[in-house]
Amino acid sequence: MSGVVDIPVELEVEGKENQLKAFLKKLSLEDKFKNFQSNGLSQIEHLQDIHEKDIDMLGLTVFEWRRLQREITTWSTWRSEESAKIGNAKTSVAAFKTSSASAVISLPNSLSNFFGTRDGQGNIVVSIESLKRKYKALWYENSVNPTQIFSNSFILQMAEQRMQFEKTLRSCELWCRKQRSTRISFLLALAKTPVISMWNQYYKSQSIMGKCEILERQHPAVASFLENRVREESSNVP
Repeated sequence: MSGVVDIPVELEVEGKENQLKAFLKKLSLEDKFKNFQSNGLSQIEHLQDIHEKDIDMLGLTVFEWRRLQREITTWSTWRSEESAKIGNAKTSVAAFKTSSASAVISLPNSLSNFFGTRDGQGNIVVSIESLKRKYKALWYENSVNPTQIFSNSFILQMAEQRMQFEKTLRSCELWCRKQRSTRISFLLALAKTPVISMWNQYYKSQSIMGKCEILERQHPAVASFLENRVREESSNVP
């Protein structure tokens, strides 16, 4: 069994349309979604094809177009950076095939040569199934919300490292639970678009960027005023 799940085309399309809705909502342009959709713009990627001459067809004002253009540029830059990171990650762990039962671990310099890692860059693949069994009280088998997903991303490694300083498994678990809460709060606070785009209102309010989006929707006049001030100050920079 490969462990790879094929997502139905209908669900994939629906997910991308929801991302576009969230993208437009952030810019207070959610009422334009049907205009975009009727013109074949159903994904964020499609927005890169819009030109200023198209704004009347989409029902956009000049100011809405400028706001949209800035956000598209920001999104394109973020996407390019993420693609580069993924490319570098694939290069650094070449020939490594992992699944949910394993993880790629970067060894410290003092150990990388000792183990003779296959990629020559100090990375090894280790099984985490034994850690899941050992720390089953800390692991979320079916993680569904941001808190659980973030927890699973670090809890096993944290517990295994902490166990070196604890006398019992119980004391290790208690320590990890206290530390987990702090780390998750930190990760939630730093999360940003597009990660938070599909979050509900509660989790968005835990994110700094999410709070900004909520405030923009609640006080559009203030958001517009601040945006104009930033634009004016930027234009005055020599």
